[in-house]
Amino acid sequence: MGMSAARPLEQTGSALVEVAVLAPLLAALLLGTSAVAAVVNDSVRMAGAVHTAAAFGSQSQARAQDAATLETLVLGELGMTADATPGGDAIAPLVNITAERFCECEDGHALACNLQCGTSAPQMYLRVTAVKTVSRSLAFIGLPAVIREEAVMRVR
Repeated sequence: MGMSAARPLEQTGSALVEVAVLAPLLAALLLGTSAVAAVVNDSVRMAGAVHTAAAFGSQSQARAQDAATLETLVLGELGMTADATPGGDAIAPLVNITAERFCECEDGHALACNLQCGTSAPQMYLRVTAVKTVSRSLAFIGLPAVIREEAVMRVR
């Protein structure tokens, strides 16, 4: 028949209290996980963007010195343009992109690219660096309010 055992008076409403205690904790855990995932995603995208620009710049000396194209490549990979930013961040991010051509001898010491390393020519490298500062609204979960992301790629 459809009879159920009666609960003791001290247990009534205990499930509601458990949910009231655990729901905010679970919500904070979910927000924290999504905030960390967003930071990791931004870092991976920055590394990919810098890698693309460095690969382009390593193809020739003229491309290595074409700072405007390297900047456009990085911003394009990040889904941005020089005059617009994506709408996902609380404050528009600032991306600083630098490309530097430099030379080193085989033993690792730097010198001007027009000089010789003893009997051999120096090895020419390109370093592309992108630094992005992002303001996040989820600072209450332990992440800093302003996050500085940096990606560096060095190619020969």
